[in-house]
Amino acid sequence: MAFTAIKSGIWYPRPFEQLNASGNNTSIPLTDLAMTASGHKVAWIVRIPKTGTLGKFSFRAQVTTGADIKVSFQDVDAANGVPDGTIDQYRVIASGSIGSTPKTGLITSDGTDGGTKRSVARGDLMAIVVEWNSSAGSVAARGWTSFNRSSMVGGCYNATYNGTAWSKSANVVPIGALEYDDGSYALIPDLLTAQAMNSPSYGSGASPNEYGLKFTPPVNCKVAGFWVSANIAGDATVTLYDANTTALATKVLDKDITPHGASAGSYFVFFDSDVQLTAGSVYRLALKPNTTTAITLQRWNLLTGTSDQYPGGSALTDTRRTGSGAWTDDVDIRPFMGFYISEIEGSTAQVTQEGVINRGIN
Repeated sequence: MAFTAIKSGIWYPRPFEQLNASGNNTSIPLTDLAMTASGHKVAWIVRIPKTGTLGKFSFRAQVTTGADIKVSFQDVDAANGVPDGTIDQYRVIASGSIGSTPKTGLITSDGTDGGTKRSVARGDLMAIVVEWNSSAGSVAARGWTSFNRSSMVGGCYNATYNGTAWSKSANVVPIGALEYDDGSYALIPDLLTAQAMNSPSYGSGASPNEYGLKFTPPVNCKVAGFWVSANIAGDATVTLYDANTTALATKVLDKDITPHGASAGSYFVFFDSDVQLTAGSVYRLALKPNTTTAITLQRWNLLTGTSDQYPGGSALTDTRRTGSGAWTDDVDIRPFMGFYISEIEGSTAQVTQEGVINRGIN
C-alpha cells in the first residue's frame, strides 16, 4: 500500500510542554498540596480514558508526619467541578506504607479486595480524593509546578479542601496513575505518571556515553526528523538506528548553532531525507557526545509500571549503552525525545488525524 503524506506531520510523542519560567524544563519544581490538619483533602479530577473496571491509584507524596490516609473514588459536583463528598469506593493506606510513591490496594465499596469495584465508561468525569482516615498527620500530594498551565489543555486537575471549601490548583500539573483491575493503563491528558527528573550528564568518556529513545512503531511510516530536549554544551550526534544498530540517519548538533547557549533547550531537526520505519520493528534514536565535554539529556522517571498512561505507551522506552556495547532498556524512564512523522502507509481516506490516532499513533 502506498504512503500518504500528513500535512504538517505529527510529532510523536509530542514535545513536552514548557513548564518552568526559563522555558528549558531543566529543573521543574514540585508543588506540595499539603494536608496538615483534620478535614484537609486533595483531589484529582479526571476524565476516564476507556471503558472498564478500575483497580488502584498511585501518586507522588511527601510525608512529614505519618498518619493513615483514605483514597476514594467519588462523583464530581457538576456545578462546581469538585468532588461531591460521597465516598463510593475507597482504600486505606497505612501511614508506614505511604512513602514517596504510594499505591493503593484495590479500591472497592468496602475497602477490601472482596468489595465491589467501580465500573466506568469512556468520558466519565470522576474524582479521586485523598483524606485522613482518622487522625491527622502531615502529608502532601505532589504535582509539577507550571507557570504555563493555562496553555495545557487536558482532562485532569488537582483541587484542595481546607476543611471548609475546595480550591482548584490552576498552576499544578497533577502526578498520578489510574490502574484498571486487569492491570492496564490508558492515556489521561495532563495526569502525568512522570514523578521525578532523571537527566544524565555525560561526555564521550563516560559509561554509558549514549542515551536515547527505543521505539517500536505500530504502523508503517516515514520519519522526517526528530526533537530532543538537552543541554548541548559540546557538539553531539543524534543517530537513528535499526534493530541491528545499523545507522539509518545521523545529524550533528553544533553547540554554537543554538540560541540556548549553556542552558538546556529543545531542538527540532530534519534528517537529510525521510526514513521508512516498519511496524513492529525496533528502532533507537540516540544522543551521543562528540567530545569529552558533558552534555545532558532530559528524562523523566515514571511511576513504576505506568508507561502505558504516558504518551506513546510502552512502545517508547529509555535506552542506553557504552561505546558499541549492548543496549540497556528501561520502560520506567522516558527521555525528552521523539520523531517527526511525515507519512503513514494507507490511502488518503485512511490517513486522517482520527485514523492515525485509531491506528496507534497518539
